[in-house]
Amino acid sequence: MTPEDRTIVKEEAPDVQLRLTEDRAFVFWRRYLLVMTAVFALQGVSWMAFGSFDPFGIYSRLMARALLDAPVLTPEADAVFSFAVVPLGATTAGFFVLVHFLVRFGFARRERWSYDAVVAGVLVWFALDSTISVHHGAWFNVGLVNVPCLVVLGVPLWFLRRHFVADVGPGVPADRARSFPRGGGSAGTPATTTRRP
Repeated sequence: MTPEDRTIVKEEAPDVQLRLTEDRAFVFWRRYLLVMTAVFALQGVSWMAFGSFDPFGIYSRLMARALLDAPVLTPEADAVFSFAVVPLGATTAGFFVLVHFLVRFGFARRERWSYDAVVAGVLVWFALDSTISVHHGAWFNVGLVNVPCLVVLGVPLWFLRRHFVADVGPGVPADRARSFPRGGGSAGTPATTTRRP
């Protein structure tokens, strides 16, 4: 290696280290989202199985106080609630299965559309659910469910935002369209190029 080559390597080293650090962060937050979306999907199934949001009845009691001004739900209200969580649990499970696959495949290729789809879905859910909850005086639902869920999903999405290219297609440089192999890869793994015809 000539002295000139050694100088070039030294100059490029900080940039390489920065890319490796960013790749490690990408892998970490993507894997975190894969785990949490799987957990939320299983949580939706558990609602269907148990007919309740939690095994301790905390949500039911808070709902009774907020909506019925009673310490607990009446037997009739409890029966209706047990049924209502079934379609809600199925919808929740389906939503997070969809998000899981977007994170697994779209995020792996760093395709911006997949990131925008997940962010839009989460924000629309939070805005609608929280607005209607507040309208009905169910502030407990916003504080107990919506805000924690938004934090759990929002933090990794915030840190991942800069890792996605605006578009993946003709005219996009190959080094900007890099992605990890299927399964998430690891820092330092050779990048692949994704292009659309």
